[in-house]
Amino acid sequence: MSSEPSTPGKHEVIRLLSVEDNPGDARLLRAYLADAGATQFEFLCVERLAEALERVANEAIDVLLVDLSLPDGHGLDNVRRLRAIAAHVPIIVLTGNDDESLAVEALQAGAQDYIVKGDLDSKLLVRSIRYAMERTQVLQELSESEERFRSAISAMQEGLILIDAETTILLFNRSAAQILGVSAEQMIGRKTKDIDWRVIQEDGSDLPHEEYLMHVALRTGQTADDMICGVYRPDGELIWLLVNATPLFRPGDDKPYGVVTTFSDITERRNYEQQLKAQMLLLDEARHDSELQQKALRDANEKLERLATTDGLTDLKNHRAFQERLQTEFRRAQRYNIPLSLLMLDVDKFKAYNDTFGHPAGDGVLQQVAQLLLENIRDTDFVARYGGEEFVVLLPNTDYPYANFLAERLRIAIEEATWQGAPVTASFGIATLTPQLNNSAALIAAADKALYYSKANGRNRVTHIQEVGVPIASAQ
Repeated sequence: MSSEPSTPGKHEVIRLLSVEDNPGDARLLRAYLADAGATQFEFLCVERLAEALERVANEAIDVLLVDLSLPDGHGLDNVRRLRAIAAHVPIIVLTGNDDESLAVEALQAGAQDYIVKGDLDSKLLVRSIRYAMERTQVLQELSESEERFRSAISAMQEGLILIDAETTILLFNRSAAQILGVSAEQMIGRKTKDIDWRVIQEDGSDLPHEEYLMHVALRTGQTADDMICGVYRPDGELIWLLVNATPLFRPGDDKPYGVVTTFSDITERRNYEQQLKAQMLLLDEARHDSELQQKALRDANEKLERLATTDGLTDLKNHRAFQERLQTEFRRAQRYNIPLSLLMLDVDKFKAYNDTFGHPAGDGVLQQVAQLLLENIRDTDFVARYGGEEFVVLLPNTDYPYANFLAERLRIAIEEATWQGAPVTASFGIATLTPQLNNSAALIAAADKALYYSKANGRNRVTHIQEVGVPIASAQ
């Protein structure tokens, strides 16, 4: 298998494969590269496309110089066939044909540059090689960044819809599809005004189309938060949503170019609220406080509280409950001058596991990780699902060394557990209160930075922020 190409400056020698059947042109290329100055090249040359395909498939090649007229290949098909074998190797087309439209087609086919042989000299060739390698690296990094973004959006428990200024739906994540009972393919590209939703307000009256929160945010340019509304799904089921909408602006613009709308399904919570209201009315009418009714009221309140503070998949406390507990422990630590540590962990390569074994198997991994955390923490510790495949453990009265010890115990428990499908590991980041980390927001940011360091340095490891420095300003 061929390795990925090197980046400019990463190796002293750039391995360059020329696919050229004209010996004179090949000699000229070799001479140009010999005059490249500080840049050193290992010049390889083959005359046939089949030879190039074989070498690219089995050797590490940094750049391809490709003629469009070969004994066994002609035109842009040469580029396409090489691109199919070596997706991350930059391709430069060298041809005697000065045709601008052909140059555009070559770039569209996957080439990074198009050079007419009659215009070629040493400086132009070296500059084109450098440009092609840098552009390929940037495109690869951009592709990886987009994949990480889409993975994060897909893993969200909340539904997310992105619309543009014309109310065309551009993004519709997996949770939105599950909550609303429609597929992303049915929604993306459609205007919201053309979708036949029936949306009602809390009093049961219809919510006008122009009062949808996304349209209000688009019209006013202001964030709109915490609207509760009912939506009838295509199957006729009424669900209740808690909706937030945030307008998006380009620098210097005063009108939004789009709106991000997020929402969560609160149907179960609302049903319990309605039951609670009904029970309270019965209590008022009956004017007695029987033990049975008291218990029913307490149970309803407790279940409502659990729904509001518990993660539905793992039964751990959720992000909201964690933030509340963090503030409590932070105030206690400051008041009594005792240590407080925060541990953040992320399941390694979770998206790849989901893609390979399916989302139900991925949900099972998150549930098993949650159980392992509960089994291996102290009674005084607090564990919660932070979001997606990320968890947090709050460690009251715990200093740097002991926080590291506890994190390593959790890491080993996950690594040595029995997993369905494939082994599972996790990366950990820890932060402990110091004079520099003197508030809860800075503590979270430091633990997150330490977690990022663990993931960037091999995964399945524990990193305390003090091991990587603390260049994090105290959040206010």
